[in-house]
Amino acid sequence: MKQERILLTGFRLIGILEVLYKKELTRADIINWFVEKQKIKSFSIETLKLDLNTLNKLGYKLDRIRKNTINYLSFNQEIKMVMLDETEVIFMLAIKNLAMELLDYKEIFVLKKFFKKVSKFVQDEHKAQFNDFKFFNFVNEKIIQILENAISDKKSCEILYDSPSKEKKKIEILPFQILTRNNKFYLKCYSKTHTGIVSYRIDNIKAVNILLKQEVFEEIKKPKERFVITKKYYDFGLLQKQETVVEENKKFLTIETDEENDFFLMQRIITMQKDCVGIKNKEVKEKILDSLKETMEIYK
Repeated sequence: MKQERILLTGFRLIGILEVLYKKELTRADIINWFVEKQKIKSFSIETLKLDLNTLNKLGYKLDRIRKNTINYLSFNQEIKMVMLDETEVIFMLAIKNLAMELLDYKEIFVLKKFFKKVSKFVQDEHKAQFNDFKFFNFVNEKIIQILENAISDKKSCEILYDSPSKEKKKIEILPFQILTRNNKFYLKCYSKTHTGIVSYRIDNIKAVNILLKQEVFEEIKKPKERFVITKKYYDFGLLQKQETVVEENKKFLTIETDEENDFFLMQRIITMQKDCVGIKNKEVKEKILDSLKETMEIYK
């Protein structure tokens, strides 16, 4: 906790210098910038006073200007580039990696912008690590924002989808969820080209347009799939949150899953290898066998 407080204080000090270097601001302006733009809800006038005092002790001279009875702060001195040391770099990278595992994707986008700013204060050999946010680096945030608005407003839209195996094509969809999986962003939706729920990789969506004339989509829900696993696999605690035990005996358990996407279901079953001893849905079973045959052909 002590290290986290130090990190937050450093971020605030850098932020104050950054905004005042651009233009003169009142204390209320600075507080609003932190609360609204940087989402630090606890930032108060008392916090600002402490930070201004800290900057003064560090040798940063802030000018106080009075205009029309209003007091402004300004900073005209050249910003000192105080580089993070090796311990601070390791600590911040550990926080970033943990955040990538635990935070919501919206929060990670905010963190990504913050690390981009902080990367100015690290040595060149660490800059790549600071800016490496894996698949978040390859997604258009504007497209995600449009899709989020469409989901919120329950609006159908047209996407321009660039499939790796096919040419770009326009698809009419009704989106209802954005999720991250296997280091990729996916959009779950109803589509005019498929029956039931389908998932599209968001990094392959090149454009989104909200449809002026809203289309009606048939919202077909698939029955829950079931498969059988060994008791040993279950005892290792390897079930996923969408999976539930519905039957069991001394050696095997029948699992019911909420997974609606055949591709993800197939991936899940294949990764279990010999611990998956039965698949209830014959169609899914045949798809998995066909997929494995195609893979074997490639490596012959």
